[in-house]
Amino acid sequence: MSTLKRPTLGRVEMKWIAHQIRLPNSSSTMGHQEGHSERVLRHVQLVADAFAKPLPQVRTLDLACLEGGFTFELALQGAQAVGLEGRKENVDKCESVKAQIGLNNCIFLQDDVRNLSKHKHGSFDVILCLGILYHLTASDGVELLRRMYDVCQRAVIIDTHVALFGEEQVTVGSEHYSGRTYREFIPGTSPERKQGALASSLENEDSFWMTEESLCRCLQAAGFTSVVKVLIPPIPLNVNDRVTVVAFKGSPVELHSCDMPTKGELPERANPSVLRASFTDKELMSVYWKKSSPSELERIEELRARVAGADLRNQQLQSQLQTANATLDSVLNSKGWRFLNWCRQVRDRLRHMAGRS
Repeated sequence: MSTLKRPTLGRVEMKWIAHQIRLPNSSSTMGHQEGHSERVLRHVQLVADAFAKPLPQVRTLDLACLEGGFTFELALQGAQAVGLEGRKENVDKCESVKAQIGLNNCIFLQDDVRNLSKHKHGSFDVILCLGILYHLTASDGVELLRRMYDVCQRAVIIDTHVALFGEEQVTVGSEHYSGRTYREFIPGTSPERKQGALASSLENEDSFWMTEESLCRCLQAAGFTSVVKVLIPPIPLNVNDRVTVVAFKGSPVELHSCDMPTKGELPERANPSVLRASFTDKELMSVYWKKSSPSELERIEELRARVAGADLRNQQLQSQLQTANATLDSVLNSKGWRFLNWCRQVRDRLRHMAGRS
């Protein structure tokens, strides 16, 4: 498949950064993106599995749809698909592809996800919240989950980065959530540069990544009755700080055969020493980057080298342990060891007999 040669809108050249979308002339918006097709398959399969009706009868909303990859796939599968995107440049790209494909069952709206409401946008069978929650502040993230509960009829699919353990605690309303702050922009970044960062937050310089436990508690507080974690279809490139969960909007069940359990909180993982974290460059930059200076970058490289060294030592120790276990098994199963054990048993019997006499 050939790659589309820089599609343009009027005289403005479009810059594609994330979504590979096949076009009618056997070209595509960009070259193969590793992990993209796996992510699209996971989320479209989830939409298909969440309903007891065919996709052409399902209405979907893709929040912060970026270049429209998920929206287009759902529309091509027959769903009534809506993409909501905050940046005009991204919406223009979506409209250009829509015109080339000739779809009439998808629309794209330019709006901030923080403005989501049933009055303004209507209701949807399922909402896709893919790669946007971790670009919001704690209060905006909590509010968005509440708004999604109000707007969705059946389920919300969330794909997001999470904090591996609770470094910080924030209070939103009466609830407390654990997580960590992530730097979106250097303080003082101009509005023009923020607008040009097509895959970042719209304006906030910091965002808040909840822990997986806090995210689930927040979904429960919003009213969702079940939250499930998705592992299949797999996304091989997913690191352990990114998860996919589906939150279902159902009717609370009252037990008849036994007592209802008391409300229990999900325990937070607070001890980093029990976690084996494979930090991404994004994590490292967030933790250690205060400004792009050589000294800061050197610290990051030093840390990465230390992590790599620790991994190598761990692999060596694992290999030595396996060798030691194999040697021990060989000794314990050898004829010499069995003969020695027989001699010990004979000795013990003779001692016992001598003691009786």
